[in-house]
Parts: sequence; structure tokens; C-alpha cells
Amino acid sequence: MLRSLEGPVGLILVLIIVAIFAGPKLPGAAKGIAQAIKVFRKEVTEDKKPEDKTKAEDADKKSDAN
Repeated sequence: MLRSLEGPVGLILVLIIVAIFAGPKLPGAAKGIAQAIKVFRKEVTEDKKPEDKTKAEDADKKSDAN
């Protein structure tokens, strides 16, 4: 019996079961993933800004020392 669930038949069966039981939760999961991506991009952008300030401060210190 289990041999008949191999391959594409088993995959289709799993997709149908997921759609039935997890269908209502999928929009919420997609929204959560989208928010996580936005936060990640914001953090990456903020991390680049302090590096630029540090480089500018280092350049000022070198010019002051000369």
C-alpha cells in the first residue's frame, strides 16, 4: 500500500493535506516572513552607516596627527 504513495502521487497527497489543514495559517506566515525580511534589510542598512562614520573619524584623526 505504501508503495502506491511514492513519487508524484505522494507529493500531491501531501500538498492537499497541507492545503486543508494549514491553509488558513499561510497568509499569517507569509506576513511574518515579509516583516522579518523588512527588519533584516533595515538592520543591514543601519550597520553600513556606522562604518562610514568610523572611516570618516579615522581620516580626521590621521589628518590631525600630521
